[in-house]
Amino acid sequence: MTVKRYLHPRLGEITVRRGRLSRHIKLSVHPVNGISISVPWILSMTRAQKFIEDKEEWILQMQRKQEKKRAEESVRLGPGRGIKLIAGEIIFYSESEFQKLGLDATIIQALKKEAKKYLPDRTADIAQRLGFNPGKITVRNNRSNWGSCSRSGNISLNIHLMRLSAELADFIIIHELCHLKHRDHGPQFHLLLNSLCDGKEREFNRLLRKERPQVSFIWE
Repeated sequence: MTVKRYLHPRLGEITVRRGRLSRHIKLSVHPVNGISISVPWILSMTRAQKFIEDKEEWILQMQRKQEKKRAEESVRLGPGRGIKLIAGEIIFYSESEFQKLGLDATIIQALKKEAKKYLPDRTADIAQRLGFNPGKITVRNNRSNWGSCSRSGNISLNIHLMRLSAELADFIIIHELCHLKHRDHGPQFHLLLNSLCDGKEREFNRLLRKERPQVSFIWE
């Protein structure tokens, strides 16, 4: 597979993937990963760009919908109105407190600091209680997932877990620990996960669908 990127004058950066196994053209407009198109190997770059041009209005429509959804899901802050965390709260009383880095960067910085203090120790405690032996535990500002477990047993957790309830964050931690025994999401994985969260896997997943691994912050 070859991957090329080009800058469209109206749509921005577009990723074009040409694969030998591809049989059809697949176009994706993702709120995080942007615009991408997968095409058969024999299709030229010119044809791929022509396809994008033909779909331009549809792409713009999808981008507008996603932008509206992002705005609706944004966390709105104001003087004294903060973000509640598992342990503590992030509060700004004036714009001067985040003008140097900007609002989003300042909050991410604060979330990382709190996540490093809380999540690795919390994961180690849960792992010991449940009989798991994870490798290295790290925290990251992931864009699209709450956590991951590598084949070597290292666990990475999203700093945005700090914005969730303690119970829901624990569920995600247990989810990743279960991957130490079951790599996929097959029946055995779900059986283990459900047993370790008191039969509440479906309930926790329902609550998690209302949250987003990453959101925008707006100062009002």
